[in-house]
Amino acid sequence: MDNEKQKQVRQRFEKILSKKFTTCFIAALDKFESTFGEMWGFNEDNPTQEQIKKSIMWQEVRTFILNNGNTQLRALIKELSLHKIDWIGYKSQFLISERKEGPNKDGQK
Repeated sequence: MDNEKQKQVRQRFEKILSKKFTTCFIAALDKFESTFGEMWGFNEDNPTQEQIKKSIMWQEVRTFILNNGNTQLRALIKELSLHKIDWIGYKSQFLISERKEGPNKDGQK
């Protein structure tokens, strides 16, 4: 594989991997917020003082998760640069068999 093709393959793989990796921690945060968000007044117009305190704590945790996830993603991409990546593509195989005698389109043999 020539250098340009290798570069395209690597970029494609990094893009796909980045999207899947990011989706892991973003989807987890989204689920956590939708399940436990009422504790810190998530999507509420007038949160209580207790909810505001918990919201501040949640924002710190959320920021840590996002920063750590992005740091790990950059480390993963860097690790990938140490490997040769080859894309074999998608492969489809159609099997053709003898047609058995049966009714034609009019339902007759």
